[in-house]
Amino acid sequence: MGFTTFWDKLFNPQKNTHEESRENAHIPTAEATTGCDVYDENGHHIDRTFDYRSGFHWVEEHPGHFVWLQLRDPNRRQMTHVGRVYNLHELLVEDCSTDHQRPKLESFDDSLTLVARTLRYVDHEVIDNPADAVETGEVVLVAGKNYFISIQHGNGHSLDRVHKRLSHNPEDLAQGPMMCFYSVVDHVVDSYLKVAALMDNDIDDLEEEVFDPNTDIDIDEIYAVKREVLEIKHLISPLRTPLHELCNSDQIYVDEDIRSYFRDVEDHLLRAISDVHGFDEVLSSLIAAAAAKVGVEQNVISRALSAWAAIIAVPTLIASIYGMNFTFMPLLEVHGAYYVVVALMVVWSVTMYMVFRRKKWL
Repeated sequence: MGFTTFWDKLFNPQKNTHEESRENAHIPTAEATTGCDVYDENGHHIDRTFDYRSGFHWVEEHPGHFVWLQLRDPNRRQMTHVGRVYNLHELLVEDCSTDHQRPKLESFDDSLTLVARTLRYVDHEVIDNPADAVETGEVVLVAGKNYFISIQHGNGHSLDRVHKRLSHNPEDLAQGPMMCFYSVVDHVVDSYLKVAALMDNDIDDLEEEVFDPNTDIDIDEIYAVKREVLEIKHLISPLRTPLHELCNSDQIYVDEDIRSYFRDVEDHLLRAISDVHGFDEVLSSLIAAAAAKVGVEQNVISRALSAWAAIIAVPTLIASIYGMNFTFMPLLEVHGAYYVVVALMVVWSVTMYMVFRRKKWL
């Protein structure tokens, strides 16, 4: 890398971002497409290869069919091409090409859009920091009359599993795009419960360490896990309002049979939120307990140091007095006085040691 390029990347990040945007603008939409499948009115897969254009044209010519388009990290230009084919609102196109959004539910013309955050638990064996135990991402779901678009951003939980499961259940796919919409939302919320269960195990391990008298406490690790729990709470809690609207709002049309499924998803979400709030409270208690344990350990060390200081105080005083270079000092000419003074120092030290041992300071 040349000096000029390095200087621009370091001190002019806006210019660098614009250059990357221009480079991404030339990436074809097919590069962001991870799947495009068409299903008939009975939920059977049409055994043909489709792209985002041909898939939509097919369902336009075959009433009762619908297309499931899967995208990953599309940029604005790619989503604009998709939006023109599927007649998507320009605000919807902007939402689909933007990540790090707050969970929300919106209705554009004849389409329904949901933004949700995804979570994926990472095994502790492949990470160094407990705060990196959960990877986050984002999913944008768009359901129309004859199409369903699922868009993934980031490294959160993948939707491949739910796609494979639905592919083997034509009776579900026969209910159309809203059943795909529900299945993905259910899959995302169930991943919250799985992540919560795995984090519960991590918190149990921390709890054992805190209350184990033979274990040194790493309070920074507790803070890292608490920060992760707080982030998860802020990511999943806002999804409660969109799901409540799907279950109860008369302004959003959802078939009553599928609406009952969303009520089950809402219940799962409330459980996940309750679990995460519980983790937050437990970790706050663990931080207080760990701080108290550290304080007790420091107090024990302080008492031990004070006890040893008291033990050596008198011998040190006597030795310092008789270490002064004066000719006339008491007991200097007395035969055996040296042994008497040494014995006094030993007796004092042993006596004080026994006293502090009895008081459990040592």
